[in-house]
Amino acid sequence: MTYAASDLPAATWRDYLTLTKPKVISLLLFTAVCPMFIAARGLPPWLPLLGVLVGGYMATGGAGVFNMVLDRDIDGKMRRTAKRPLVTGVISVRNAVLFGLMLSAGSFLILWLTANLLTALLAWFGLLFYVLVYTAWLKRSTWQNIVIGGVAGSVMPLLGWAAVTNGLDWMAVLLFMLIFLWTPVHFWALAFLVKEQYAAVGIPMAPAVLGNRRTLQQMLIYAILTILASLTPLVLNEAGWFYTGVVLLLDILLIRKVVILHRQVDDDREVDRQEALSLYKYSMLYLALVFLALVADRSLPFADVDGNTEVRSGTVSVFNGAEPAIVVSDSVEDEIETVAAWLSKLADGDLASEEISLFVRSFDQIERAKTAVERSGLAYAVLDEKMQSAEGKISVSTMHLAKGLEFRAVAVMACDDEVVPLQERIETVNDDADLEDVYNTERHLLYVACTRARDHLLVSGVEPASEFLDDLQLQ
Repeated sequence: MTYAASDLPAATWRDYLTLTKPKVISLLLFTAVCPMFIAARGLPPWLPLLGVLVGGYMATGGAGVFNMVLDRDIDGKMRRTAKRPLVTGVISVRNAVLFGLMLSAGSFLILWLTANLLTALLAWFGLLFYVLVYTAWLKRSTWQNIVIGGVAGSVMPLLGWAAVTNGLDWMAVLLFMLIFLWTPVHFWALAFLVKEQYAAVGIPMAPAVLGNRRTLQQMLIYAILTILASLTPLVLNEAGWFYTGVVLLLDILLIRKVVILHRQVDDDREVDRQEALSLYKYSMLYLALVFLALVADRSLPFADVDGNTEVRSGTVSVFNGAEPAIVVSDSVEDEIETVAAWLSKLADGDLASEEISLFVRSFDQIERAKTAVERSGLAYAVLDEKMQSAEGKISVSTMHLAKGLEFRAVAVMACDDEVVPLQERIETVNDDADLEDVYNTERHLLYVACTRARDHLLVSGVEPASEFLDDLQLQ
């Protein structure tokens, strides 16, 4: 049915809100905000948090607008989308495009100004991938559309992580992979409910193209991969017992619901619509609770992965694990001798070399750590992303590689005033908000390095020493 322009009511703010797909955005935003708390190991800075909430909504909302613009021809032929504003004509294509452009441009500026350029670029990458790769190409050309297109939604954790750290590490990538592997299970459960509608308009969604049996075989594979991804933080010692307990329960329920559907097909029955709807709804709850459990596990004092009860002071932990010996020397030479003597004393005790590690802020200080080991008469191995330790050798590494490692003894060297925080990073900031982000990241790096120690911890530097050493206090 068509309408004359005079028959249509004027567009309201609710119509424009509908264009942004607010129900979809709520979960996407949640998966962007949670990584901010995970990366900060507590409450992230308020300005990037506000920026991600507003700018993140605008970016995903802009993508939703352009999706409706490009899909308006098929939306009118499907019952579940027939009342969208562009189909009914309440909002014109021209106004929708202008609205989408405004949201997209505004999101970039807000994320850049409140967080950093990397965050803004990641948001735009997700937007462009969703509109140009998924909507304009994959959706109408292959049943793998939602698999590959899932990259767009999976970008959200990267966005949140970058807003706090101005960088990405393996934990952010793991959260990306978790959503990427979860997406087919989630979306195909919905597709079972409307597969006839997709088939009628020529959209090759898996249930309409592959059939029930093959689609559910794919879903079972992706469910297993999702479970493995959800357990990876535990394997890499980045999550504790609280997260493990919650996620194991969630994983059992997820695989159970997929198996129920899979067994129906094996018995040559049609997929039960109520069971498919139940899986679809549960999959959303599953993802939200996995992220929330990781936030709690990384932030709350009862769930520390290092076994040390923590109370926050800034971003550095005040912990009751290995008591820190803090030594500030008058010169680099004096610091090297101090660390060398400490290492020799440990080696004379019951510690093997591979149970000891030295961390420095950047590669510029690696030589200082290597010299200390050489003075002690011991051997060392400089770690990279792939090597965690070497038998018979003391590990030497930068703080960036400390996550996931654990040693009986750790020395954190070169905690000088212009090294921690790194002066080079401070000189690149443009405003107070960026400066606060740098300080938070630098404190966090020191915290991670210090909490790699189980029994012995030495923190050393040269006068004037880093102001962050004041945060290393005992309860």
